Amino acid sequence: MERAADTGSAGPDPGSGSVGRGALWFAGLGGILAWSIHLTASYALVPYMCMTGRELPLHLLTALAAVVAASAMVAGWRLHRQLLSVPPIPEAAEWTEDLRTFRPAARARIERFLALFGTLLSAFFLTLILVEGLQVLFFVDPCRAIPTEDSPIILMELEGWMARCDSVGMGAYRG
Repeated sequence: MERAADTGSAGPDPGSGSVGRGALWFAGLGGILAWSIHLTASYALVPYMCMTGRELPLHLLTALAAVVAASAMVAGWRLHRQLLSVPPIPEAAEWTEDLRTFRPAARARIERFLALFGTLLSAFFLTLILVEGLQVLFFVDPCRAIPTEDSPIILMELEGWMARCDSVGMGAYRG
């Protein structure tokens, strides 16, 4: 029992300021995962949205992803604030004493950095989620960019590019 307390395998010590690994993982990766799922699912939902005319699933997806990213940001900030209360490692005694004595404080410094970095990452990805969601809501019609048999987008862009080349005298290079 005493050996498990020395190695830290019995779980986080309440006095050491150490936090659970799951909370750190969520704070660090929650925003990234929310953004990547939002981006992928948004692309998958656009054809459905254009066929049915219902935009609500896309907006609900944006709201859900934003809530997850914001939760990860708040979790990271709370972990960072919780770990600020851990006293720093005494520099003079760091090399003269048994290093296991200072292990909880060193671990808390690493966890504090990870929590703060996760907070910043989650804030960045929350911003990306909101920008992606707001452009669909206010500025861009996603159905306009879906190719049809009458107007495939790639051919329209290629024809426009070729017309511009012809207008500046580069039509001879088309082969």
